Amino acid sequence: MAKWNADLPGSSGHIHQSLWQNGKNVFAAPGDPNGLSKLMRNYIAGQVELMPELTALYSPTINSYKRYVPGVWAPLTASWDSRIEPAPFA
Repeated sequence: MAKWNADLPGSSGHIHQSLWQNGKNVFAAPGDPNGLSKLMRNYIAGQVELMPELTALYSPTINSYKRYVPGVWAPLTASWDSRIEPAPFA
């Protein structure tokens, strides 16, 4: 969400993504310490690699693009953190 007040940081946003095949979450790997399959690790690598190209999707306006400056909450680099809550394996 774009900044609605110049004195406050903007609201962050995120997208949930999953990939299922035959009723099974193929991103999940219950035996992995982070619960991530090899396919998921490769998917994340692709997302991080293509973040500059994806800017047009998650910052579609001039105002949202202008938020990419030091000192605001908008991310300035493509990165990923493994500190996530594992999804239940149902």
